Amino acid sequence: MNFFRKKNKNKIANPSSGTSLMTQVISLPVIFILLLLGSGIYGQFLEKKISSSLTDIYLKVISPLVNYQTISAGLDGITINLLTLNNLEPSDPAYKQSIKDIDKRIKDISPIIDQEKEDAKGRSYEEVVGMWVPAWTKFQNELNANLSKPENLKKNIPLLVKEIKNLGEAMNIIDSMIKNTVGEILDGVDSFMAKATKVLTIIQALGLIIGVLITIPIVRNIKRLFKVIDDSKKNMETLLNNLDQGFMVYSSDGVIHQGASKAATNLFGQDPVGLKFTDVLDAKTPEEQNRIESWLKVLFSGKLPFSEAKQWGPRSFEKLDNRYVELDYRPILKLNAEEDSEELEAVICIASDKTQEKIFQKNAEREQARLNFIANVAMGRDLFIGFLKESRANLASTKAEIETPNPNINLLFRLVHNLKGNTNAFKMPEVSKLAHSLENTFAQIRDGSKSLEECREQLIKDILFLDNSFENYILENKEFIGDVDTAVEKRLVLANDIYQFENEIKLMSGVDSEVYRSFMSRFVLEDLSNGFNRFEKVVSDVADQLGKNVKLNLSQSGIKVCLVEYASLFSDMVHLFRNAVDHGIEEAYLRDDANKPIQATIDVSFKKVVKNNENFVQIIVRDDGGGVNADIIRKKSIEKGLLNPSESSQINNEQIIQYIFKPGFSTQENVSEISGRGVGLDAVKYQAEKLGGSTWVETELGKWTQFFIEVPIIDQFK
Repeated sequence: MNFFRKKNKNKIANPSSGTSLMTQVISLPVIFILLLLGSGIYGQFLEKKISSSLTDIYLKVISPLVNYQTISAGLDGITINLLTLNNLEPSDPAYKQSIKDIDKRIKDISPIIDQEKEDAKGRSYEEVVGMWVPAWTKFQNELNANLSKPENLKKNIPLLVKEIKNLGEAMNIIDSMIKNTVGEILDGVDSFMAKATKVLTIIQALGLIIGVLITIPIVRNIKRLFKVIDDSKKNMETLLNNLDQGFMVYSSDGVIHQGASKAATNLFGQDPVGLKFTDVLDAKTPEEQNRIESWLKVLFSGKLPFSEAKQWGPRSFEKLDNRYVELDYRPILKLNAEEDSEELEAVICIASDKTQEKIFQKNAEREQARLNFIANVAMGRDLFIGFLKESRANLASTKAEIETPNPNINLLFRLVHNLKGNTNAFKMPEVSKLAHSLENTFAQIRDGSKSLEECREQLIKDILFLDNSFENYILENKEFIGDVDTAVEKRLVLANDIYQFENEIKLMSGVDSEVYRSFMSRFVLEDLSNGFNRFEKVVSDVADQLGKNVKLNLSQSGIKVCLVEYASLFSDMVHLFRNAVDHGIEEAYLRDDANKPIQATIDVSFKKVVKNNENFVQIIVRDDGGGVNADIIRKKSIEKGLLNPSESSQINNEQIIQYIFKPGFSTQENVSEISGRGVGLDAVKYQAEKLGGSTWVETELGKWTQFFIEVPIIDQFK
C-alpha cells in the first residue's frame, strides 16, 4: 500500500484530478474481475467454436470418407473373389465360399451407399454421387445374374472386374472432392486459432501489468484454453490420420461416447455408442470382463505412462465373421490447473480391419511350413518313413484306447503328446495344433474339470479328424515327397521277411551259431547311436523357436542292437530333448551372467553295464544348463498333491528331483506347444520300464543336469 501512496502522492493531494483513493483501490479488483470474466467467456466461445469445427470436419469429411473407403474395401474384396472364382470349378468348396463372400460384401456396403446418397444432397459432390449410384445398381444386377449362372460367370469376369475398376475411379473423384473440404476447414481453424492466440496473449499481458499474484487464476485459465486449442487440433489430426479405420472414444467408465464412426459399427457388428467397451469387444466370460476393466483402471489411474499402459489392453478382435481387427489407442489429455499437470480424460480406440493381411500371412506361413516339411522329408527320408510308421501306430492306438470301457488318460496323453512333438518337428503345424487342442481336453479330464464320459463322443470325433488331417497332409504333398506309402509298405514287407528269415536261422542253427550271428550283424543290428540322429534337428528347431543357441553332441555307442525294438523309446525321447532345451538351457543373458558360453551343449553318450548277469546300456543325456532346483520340485510336488508336507521333509534332494518323472508333473506355469503339460519325461520312464529298464536324473544347480535311461541290450527280435 505504501508503494501506491508514494507513486500517486500528487494525484491524491490534488482535488482537481477527479480521482479519489477509493476509486483507485476499487479499480484493481474490478479490472481483475473483468479480465477473469472476459477470459472465461472468451474461453467458452473458443470451446464452442472448436467443437463446431470438429463436428464440421466429422460430418462433412470424416464420416463420408470413412464410408467411401469402406465401400472401396468392399469392392476390392469382390474383385479378389471374382479373380479367385476364375481359377476354381463350381464343384470346389472354395467356389461356394467365394460366392458367399461376394454376397456378404454386397449386403454390407449396399446400406452405406444408400445412406451416402442421402447425405450427399447439397454437397459439392452430389452430382458425381448421383451418377455413381445408378452405375453401382447396374453392376450389382449384372453380378447377381452372373453368379447364378456358373457357365456364364467365367467368360464375364473380365467385364465385371473392369466395371468395378470404373466404379473405383469414379469414387476417387468423390474422395478428392471431399478431401478438398479438409483444407478449407483446417485453414479456417488455423486462422481462428491465430486470432484467439493474440486475444489470449493480450489478456495475459494485461494481467501481468496489474500484478503477478492476482493474475495467477487468469494465467491458469489462459493455459487451459491454449491446451484446449492444442488438444483439439491433435484430435483432428488423429481422426484425419485414421479415416480408413473405425474409431470410438470412451472415458474411465468404459462407455463409448457419441461420434463413433460407421466403420466401427461395421467392424464390431453393432453401434458401439452408449455401450461399455467390454460389451463392444464381446467379453462374455467374467475373466475377460475383469481383465478389461482392470486394464481401464490402470490406464486412467496415471500410475503408468500411457504408452506402456496401453500395451496391456486388448490388441485384437476376432469374434465376427472370421474378421481380424487390430486395436490401437490414442490419449485425449486435459490440463489439471490446480496441479499444473496433464490427466487422461478419454481414450480413442482405433480399429483396423487386418483380415486380408492376416489371411495372406497365414497363407504365407502355411506355404513356408509346407516347404519346410518337404525339405525335412527330402533330407531325412528314412527318418520320415519311420516317423510315418510310428505316427500311424500312435493314432491307431489312440482310436482304440478311447473306445475302451476305461481309457487310460495317461496313455492317451503320451500318444497325443508324441504325435504333437513329432509333427511339430517335421513341420506339420496344422496337425500339431489339432493334437495340441486334444491335449487341452485331456488336461481338463485329468484335473477333474470335465468328465471323460461327457467328452468321449467329441474326443472320438476329434481323434478321427486328427487322423484324417494327418493322412490328408501326406496326400496333399505326395507330388513333392513321393510315394512314401509304398516306401513304408516295402519297409514293412522287408522287415517282415527279415524277421521270418531270422526266425528260421534261429530254429535251424541256434542263437549262438556263427551263421545266426553273422546274419544279425550284417542285416539287423545297428549302432545304438543311429537311433539318436533324429534329435539333432529337434534340438535345432526348438532352440531356434526359443531364441537359444544349443548344440547337440552325439557320441558313437559301439553297441550293436536291434533298433526296431527301441522304436517306442526313441519316439518318446523327443520330449526329453525338447524339455532339455526349454527347461534346462538358460536364456543367453543368464548364461553370460554365470560366465558360461553363450552356446549351450547337450551331450549324448553311452555306457555298457552288467546287472544280474544281463547286459544293459546307459543312455546319458547331459546338458550344461541351469540344473534342477530341488526346492521348486518339492514345492510343486506338494501343490500337485504328489507329496504331502510331512513326507516332503523326510525326502532328500536326490530323491525329490526324481519326481519330475511323475505323470502330469511340470514346473511351467503356462502351457505352450513346446512344454507345460507335464507329459514327456514320464513317457520316457514308462517306455524304459516297459523294456525292463529304469530312469533317473542327477544335477548340480546352476551347472548341469544329466538323465540316465538304462535299458537292456536287445540284439534279437522279440
